[in-house]
Formats: sequence, C-alpha cells, structure tokens
Amino acid sequence: MRDCDAALAKAPGDAAILDSRGFVLLRLGRYDEAIAAYDAALAKSPRLSPSLFGRGVAFAHKGDKARAAADFAEAAKVDVDARSRFEGYGVTVPQ
Repeated sequence: MRDCDAALAKAPGDAAILDSRGFVLLRLGRYDEAIAAYDAALAKSPRLSPSLFGRGVAFAHKGDKARAAADFAEAAKVDVDARSRFEGYGVTVPQ
C-alpha cells in the first residue's frame, strides 16, 4: 500500500497505480475502499479490464451480484482472460 501511495504522490490520478491500489485493498478485504480505488481508475481509463474485474470481485464479496456480473461482463469484452489472470493471483469470485 505504501508503494502505491508513494507512486500516487508522484503521479496523482494515474489509472494503473489506482488499479494497483484497488488490488491491494481487495486482497486486504477492504471492499468499499477497493471499489472506490477501482472507480477512480475507471474514471481515468473506463475499459481497464483489471479494474473492472477487481471491482466485480469486490461487489461480489459485498453480495451485489448484479453489479459484479456487469463488471465481469465488461472486463471480458476487453480481456477474455481476466478471470484466469485474477485466479493466478489467488483471487477468486465468491459463490
């Protein structure tokens, strides 16, 4: 998290760094904060598939299946391997 925050201090609003911050928050189980970070990344780069998929995972953990499904579908339009990439990082979609 410190690395992400330090990078954002040098490049505020950088979509890739915001995405990385969202991923760290997602892994920490801080779903509302992860969604906010992914929202900020997507405001800069609306078709950033890792942010779409990561936000979908966060929504799924919060029980918002409709928003999760919408984000998963959008991520798949950009990157059909988004799910398997996240699974490779040890992040799976809750049932």
